[in-house]
Amino acid sequence: MDLLDQAVTLTEIVDEEALQRVCETFAKLHDLAFSIVDDQGLVIVRHGEPSVCCNPAQSAGALGITGAPAHPTVVDALVETATEQTATTCACGARYRIAALRHEGIVLGYAVFGPFVEPSERAPSAVAKSADEVVCKALDGTLKLISVIVQSGYARHLTSQIHIAAIQDAYNELQEKNRRLADSLDRLKELDRVKSSFLATVSHELRTPLTSIIGYSEMMIEGITGELTSQQTDYLHIIMEKGDQLLQIINEILDISKIETGNVQLSYQVFPVARFLEELKGVVMPHVRRKRLTLTSSLEGAQDVQIEADRVKTRQVLLNLLSNAIKFTPDGGTVDITMRTLPGEDGSDALLEVRVSDSGVGVPLESRERIFEAFFQVDGSATRQFGGTGLGLSIVRHFVGAHGGEVWVEDRPDPQESGAVFVVRLPLSRRGGAPAQAGN
Repeated sequence: MDLLDQAVTLTEIVDEEALQRVCETFAKLHDLAFSIVDDQGLVIVRHGEPSVCCNPAQSAGALGITGAPAHPTVVDALVETATEQTATTCACGARYRIAALRHEGIVLGYAVFGPFVEPSERAPSAVAKSADEVVCKALDGTLKLISVIVQSGYARHLTSQIHIAAIQDAYNELQEKNRRLADSLDRLKELDRVKSSFLATVSHELRTPLTSIIGYSEMMIEGITGELTSQQTDYLHIIMEKGDQLLQIINEILDISKIETGNVQLSYQVFPVARFLEELKGVVMPHVRRKRLTLTSSLEGAQDVQIEADRVKTRQVLLNLLSNAIKFTPDGGTVDITMRTLPGEDGSDALLEVRVSDSGVGVPLESRERIFEAFFQVDGSATRQFGGTGLGLSIVRHFVGAHGGEVWVEDRPDPQESGAVFVVRLPLSRRGGAPAQAGN
């Protein structure tokens, strides 16, 4: 329905406090009772007490009025005309002057002056002016003021209704958008679940034959199938190297699929930090030699410390960081891994900090948070210099977080040196107790 066509009541649009002040002012000015009632005869405001009407109920009956009392006679549908005032006399002789309050031709209520009586006939005619004439003039002025209040009240009411309607439309539109977004989110979740399931299935199926390819290539290099020429051996080394790269990619896809589906589980065990570091160096040393890099390591107060963690996942975390450092460092550069313990609140060693630094290309400041997002590449172009899936650091952050640790990247201490420093902090014990000491 059009807001302009909606019916309104006097109580909906007028300021009762303003009407009360108008009634009070004119009632005091003319020493008359003054009331305003709505179109149902219910009193909105009233001022002054009628003392001349001997029997309000009788007066109401004589006027043919039913409903709620105005002051205290009842005013209900008193006039039919829109512009003229109506004078009414009750049974006791007291008089009322009544006028309709209209808006856009519709009666919203009534203004009632009275009761009042005419002056005594013995009063000099030059002195005693007709009470009805006085009331008529007073009511004219009052009606003009009330009309202004009604008009401004209606404008305010209409503005508020338009505002409410606009808000309701906006709310309905927002609800509809929320519903569509919720449907889209449900579809995306289902597609993501299907994608993760597909990746896990395909990766698992690819890993089995690839492992066989790598295994048979290794056996051929060892001469199990007979002597090979140097060229054949070189080709088999390439097959093994590319197979290992492909296997690493498949393993990363499997890991990220498990992470997305919440299937990552930690298998805790206690192992010595020093031996663990030597194991990591042994794994990456062939790559270090191939690029003629310098690999340094140190244990700062952690020579005899053991850590309680998932050994396989911790190994994967640090190997990912070391592999990245080697990959992004030019030939002849340096890579360093440092491990140290940090004290807890009770003074005991509570954290193992691992810092992997390199003299490579470094990480731009604006990319330092995003590099831990899945599939993010600092150089995302098709012609980028360094390969990779962009999953390694995402897996690192998830595995470190699963242990209750932290990982971040920062600049090298010397601003004149290029490269980056990746920092990992892991709890030494999942129970938060003091770490065990390794035996001899």
